[in-house]
Amino acid sequence: MSLEQATHDHWANDAALTTLVPAARFVTGYVQGELSSPHATLARESTVPKVRTSNRTIDDVLLRFDVWSDDLDEAKQIAALVTARFDRQSFAADGCSDDDCTVIRMRKTNQVEQQDTQSSAWQITLTFLAVAARAIGA
Repeated sequence: MSLEQATHDHWANDAALTTLVPAARFVTGYVQGELSSPHATLARESTVPKVRTSNRTIDDVLLRFDVWSDDLDEAKQIAALVTARFDRQSFAADGCSDDDCTVIRMRKTNQVEQQDTQSSAWQITLTFLAVAARAIGA
């Protein structure tokens, strides 16, 4: 199981967060077609290996969450919930072993707000650095 799947599982298990952005409107990568507002995307910006043992690696992974909403207050509320859910947290995907999809620690490194000039939708970009363990070959 991947870090992205573990992140999706962690999102899906937060009632307050999924009330505003259901798990079905939190996608990895680019949005294909139309997605109702509000919605969020997840992207892996970079992966830097830190430690390698015979059976696993510990990586620094830069993740970007983009929150989209037609309303700035709503976007800020979602961003605050994302921060509360992921900043300074450790987690693993449901049902995975500790060696293949564990976030040892995640911390927020940046947040930027901007309004799209064409659609007038608000985008809040949150960047997190995750220290993540994965099994060799996973």
